[in-house]
Amino acid sequence: MTSEQKAQQRQALTDLLQSDGWRLFSEQMGTAWGAEAFEQRVDQELEKRQPGDDELAVVMRIRDTFKGVRASLDWPKTRLRELAEPAAGGTFDKFRRIAR
Repeated sequence: MTSEQKAQQRQALTDLLQSDGWRLFSEQMGTAWGAEAFEQRVDQELEKRQPGDDELAVVMRIRDTFKGVRASLDWPKTRLRELAEPAAGGTFDKFRRIAR
């Protein structure tokens, strides 16, 4: 990805996160999917289930869906952080112990 493409993507994601539409969408998703409390309740239900329990599979799918929704909501911010990180050097630069 060129530096121009990265700049365009940064601007588009910034615009998205600052938009009224994103705010409304985020609020709706928060209402529909709850927050960490929901995930905690699901995890508590998982602890009650035994392997082979039909309800275990259902609860696990609900939890996985919840995590997927949360990851989707976090993606714009995560991607902005990735784009803001300095470009990595060569493959072995992280192993260099002394300055050039």
